[in-house]
Amino acid sequence: MVELVLLVVVIIIVGVLFFIIDKMCPWTDEERREIDNLNSLIGSCNSDELLEERLMSDPLAVLAEHGIDVPKGVTVKVTSGRSVWIEFSHPDPQTIETVLLGIWDGT
Repeated sequence: MVELVLLVVVIIIVGVLFFIIDKMCPWTDEERREIDNLNSLIGSCNSDELLEERLMSDPLAVLAEHGIDVPKGVTVKVTSGRSVWIEFSHPDPQTIETVLLGIWDGT
């Protein structure tokens, strides 16, 4: 009986923690999907040389194919070594910071 009560308490605490973390996260569900898509794309590139070559030669097209929208004015640089690295940059550091934080307002 004591074990059951402890299990219920642990489940409640874990649920509350997940709720708090979810509310603290600044990303919307759509932004989280884009992050997941980006992670998936990078993982795929590590095992698919053709996809990696396409990403290196035309990153905006490949990112768009994988559901990753790059706002106007943001440049994308892709490098490869042991793993694929995608770097987003913008002439205004504040702008790129807001883009990466997921609070881009499209202006």
